[in-house]
Amino acid sequence: MVHTRKPSRDQSIAGRLILPVLIGFLFAVVWRYDTQIYHALYIGADRRPEIESRSWYQFLKSLGTLWPWAAIGGSLILAGTSNRNIRAGILLFISAALAGGIAELLKPLVGRYRPEVSDGVHAYHTSGAAKLGPYGLASSHAAVAFGAAFLIFFIYPRAGIIALLLALGCAWTRLLSGAHYATDVFIGLLLGYACAFLLRPRARSSGGGMTIA
Repeated sequence: MVHTRKPSRDQSIAGRLILPVLIGFLFAVVWRYDTQIYHALYIGADRRPEIESRSWYQFLKSLGTLWPWAAIGGSLILAGTSNRNIRAGILLFISAALAGGIAELLKPLVGRYRPEVSDGVHAYHTSGAAKLGPYGLASSHAAVAFGAAFLIFFIYPRAGIIALLLALGCAWTRLLSGAHYATDVFIGLLLGYACAFLLRPRARSSGGGMTIA
């Protein structure tokens, strides 16, 4: 007879702490090298108009807006082949919109200027005046793209891999153009993941099998 031992409470807590600790460590590393990453990836003011006019750049950047994801979500809804597709189409748009909205709310709250304002050195709004300015933390483009991509990944894992690669491409354009620090994009990714994780359909048992609720 085979006996299975349940994990202890300490082991369970340790397992839950691994991911937050890893995320915190990665963020600290990216934060430490924000300026270096900015200077390494930013193409410069002279080349920026040329690169931004390229079709591949415009396509990848557009993935940080709601329009392409609304089209994909709408296509799933109109296909109507199953409740799963309909629900996925609705949740896809909500996840992208929610992540992007939170990112926009964070910008004036944090008040950190975009790297192009201070040549890659962290600079913050400090006066008591209204917080209006070119703030970048967090990247709403990255948040929207990853909010949609992670939601797709949770429901359709294979298609989600492609969606996540496209979201990475969108995030890369923000670094390439010098519009954001790497930490801006990193926080956008986390927002996208968190929103998609909270909105994802839960699996439930049904007659011995698993179905998406």
